Amino acid sequence: MGLIDTLFGRKAVVQNGVLIPIKMLEIEISERRVPSAFYRDRPGLWVWGEIPDITTRAKPVAAGTKFPVQISQLSRDATDKEVEDSLPADHFFGVDGISEESAFCAILAEMLVRQWEGKEGDLEHLGRANLLYMRSCVASVRRYVDHREWYASTWDRGGRRWRAGYSVLSPGN
Repeated sequence: MGLIDTLFGRKAVVQNGVLIPIKMLEIEISERRVPSAFYRDRPGLWVWGEIPDITTRAKPVAAGTKFPVQISQLSRDATDKEVEDSLPADHFFGVDGISEESAFCAILAEMLVRQWEGKEGDLEHLGRANLLYMRSCVASVRRYVDHREWYASTWDRGGRRWRAGYSVLSPGN
């Protein structure tokens, strides 16, 4: 059962005292992209951590593939364990024969392309992180307004504390 809380001036229902469900959406992959080609350092995107390793395991996902995505927001600072305890039991992307790494790469690439050059969209783009949990790590994606570039990195699961207001993306129902 959620409780009512206030975050950035608005009332919201908070799940397990950590996550505020913001929106459910369906991400449709617009074109087949090769993960290892998309996720490389270039103007507008910088990658580090396990992202290059993840892309070597990922396969391109066919255009037209759809993924339900739940976007939530942290109501307070929280550890990885607190965040994951507030997510559904299977909160890793990957369905119907599409690996977790392939789904992660396709979903994130689609969302980044839609918001390239600072366009508004579903990802938080004003400096706060967007978090996506994988079995091997947690990916943090953010756009620094001053630099006008996206930064995608990974961290070990279990060792971080994340800030209130960060977005958490998980598979939708």
